[in-house]
Amino acid sequence: MLVKKRDKTLSEFNSIRILDAITGAMNDTIGGVNIDVAHKVTDEIVKYIKENYENEIDVEKIQDIVENKLMDFGEHEAAKAYILYRDRRSRERKDEKYGLLSKKFLKQYKNKRPPFTELGEFVYYRTYSRWLPYRHRREEWWETVRRAVEYNCSLLPTTKEEAEKLFDDIFNLRQFPAGRLLWVGGTNIIEKNNLSTMNCAAVVIDDFEKLTELFYC
Repeated sequence: MLVKKRDKTLSEFNSIRILDAITGAMNDTIGGVNIDVAHKVTDEIVKYIKENYENEIDVEKIQDIVENKLMDFGEHEAAKAYILYRDRRSRERKDEKYGLLSKKFLKQYKNKRPPFTELGEFVYYRTYSRWLPYRHRREEWWETVRRAVEYNCSLLPTTKEEAEKLFDDIFNLRQFPAGRLLWVGGTNIIEKNNLSTMNCAAVVIDDFEKLTELFYC
């Protein structure tokens, strides 16, 4: 049996991975790990897969089966923990996707201290460093810059070299995008309402609708 991963590559099916996932989910519950139940659920999952799939199965489908079987065995808290884990990993994978700024390029900045003064560092963490709930921490400076640069460069055709130069300049405080873009660029907020990047506007008040629009902005 082969497992099709998210990148479309194939790997050999390994029931130990399923057992590890189940015990990991149980470990996040008040009751902790019940190894006998974990083995029983794993055996049931393996049996189900062998009976319903011949040569290949998607990794996401396996995870769906794990959720359902945990529920069938009455392990509702473990199922909930597993669902939350899947959601967290999905968010992490989305965050780890690389655009113009490659993993290799960003690596040189991850452990580099930005040239902040104490006041500058305070202002950064107070205002622009976004909370990453699935990592249980705030962004580091390189992550904020990456988010802002990737978003900024998505607005117009931009070369890899231009994006890297912009990242380096912002990281080293030689130039800045709008502060509001540092705050919301590349977030779900901006996808829902692109006015969130605007902190100034002008309109000729020649009818009541324009007045309404002004108050809305």
